[in-house]
Amino acid sequence: MIFQSYALFPNMTVSDNVLFGMKRREAGRLRRAGELLDLVGLAHLAGRYPTQLSGGQQQRVAIARALGAEPRVLLLDEPLSALDPQVREHLRGELRALQRRMGITTVMVTHDQTEALAIADQITVLRDGRVEQTGAPIELYDRPSSAFVGGFLGAMNHWPGRVVADGCIGFAGGGVLAASTQGWTVGDRVSVGVRPEGLRIATGASRSGLPGRVVSREFLGPVMRLKIMLEGAAGHALADVATHTCIPPEGDMIVLQAQPAEVKLFPDVIRDA
Repeated sequence: MIFQSYALFPNMTVSDNVLFGMKRREAGRLRRAGELLDLVGLAHLAGRYPTQLSGGQQQRVAIARALGAEPRVLLLDEPLSALDPQVREHLRGELRALQRRMGITTVMVTHDQTEALAIADQITVLRDGRVEQTGAPIELYDRPSSAFVGGFLGAMNHWPGRVVADGCIGFAGGGVLAASTQGWTVGDRVSVGVRPEGLRIATGASRSGLPGRVVSREFLGPVMRLKIMLEGAAGHALADVATHTCIPPEGDMIVLQAQPAEVKLFPDVIRDA
């Protein structure tokens, strides 16, 4: 098991911490400890103490110590949450590569959705102690089984709507979006989910969609995230627009559109994730 707080012994060197996780009478313990430290890139720091290491280095020592016990299953309890963002991003790549090399079944507990999507082969989303959905990261992201899962794994807009025709969802204020309505009947109330990257600004003559006013813009590097106050009682929307494109200024009226595949329909109403 690898803990969030590393749980290293401060009075032991890096090498001794790794040795502690091994069987006491195991032959070749020193050689094995050296191999594990080399595996996590810390062989040159074997004689140092935990207080002389960075947070990322301490976590790698904890990983080496856990591997020294030759576990059949490795449990990671939020192992990266105490690290700086840049170190966390680097170490999660190392964790993924290490897991693939060692071939150990690994269970990782995390509240960081990006971390889960980047590392996992399978993700299980729990809600109130119950399994909400299990599947591959791309499956949960693209095809969430509920509004809760959609909002928990990444940003997702949610609006109340109604099926007004086959393949068409209507909203308060007169807006409409095309969607797959298979399994629904005209008049059904639905919770509609669309991710910010699934929305686009209408151009040309086509003005069918969700009208609204741009109230703020947030620069996120490759995209500018727009917050749009929708007309009527539909609420607001977040839409991601490529940074180096024509971006409407705050105060502009625009119309949002989405491909039907980007529009998810749920019977439930999302609660706070």
